[in-house]
Amino acid sequence: MPAAVSCAGRRNTEADFVGIASLKKQHARQVTAFESWAARGAWSEFHSEHYDWWAFPYDQPSSHGFAYVVYEGDVAAMKADPAFLAAYLRGAELLLRSWGWHMGEARELRREEIDDPAAQRWARWPVRLHKATSSLLLFGCDDAARSAIVYGRLLLTRRFKFSYGGRDLSALFTHPPIPLEAAAAASKVKAAPASKRGLG
Repeated sequence: MPAAVSCAGRRNTEADFVGIASLKKQHARQVTAFESWAARGAWSEFHSEHYDWWAFPYDQPSSHGFAYVVYEGDVAAMKADPAFLAAYLRGAELLLRSWGWHMGEARELRREEIDDPAAQRWARWPVRLHKATSSLLLFGCDDAARSAIVYGRLLLTRRFKFSYGGRDLSALFTHPPIPLEAAAAASKVKAAPASKRGLG
């Protein structure tokens, strides 16, 4: 028999939490939608639809309250399902691809890899990139998080604004909580020294 997976740690016990089973179902439906959009070349759908809360859950309340908030215990329980984890990473890959970024190689997509140049580019939603990156970090998907952070840093060098609702979101990218050397070397974007600073 396989070894039991420990799901110890803080759990979301708020009354408005949708629950892990429901969250996983919503996530699965969303990734199915992502796959459909990508297959049809409908990359603009990634920019116009709303899905951050269940596609990239993390440990901060939102406009939905605590409905989609997850803590370390919830994350451990979700990651114990290999199919969920694969779908979670696939969702992140497709989101970044919608912005013209190759998650696995931490670089911009080449011309021949882009279906729609008008749609597969930065959509000026720093809060979505911040949420997705925060979620990847919480889920321990460090390679994917590094790639997302390198992308954010590239956008900052291009003078894109990284604020939302009066809040500066750039610190996660300028002072990342994990080392970036490998991803930065792959993408040729210079990494700053790692910081112990946590998420905002």
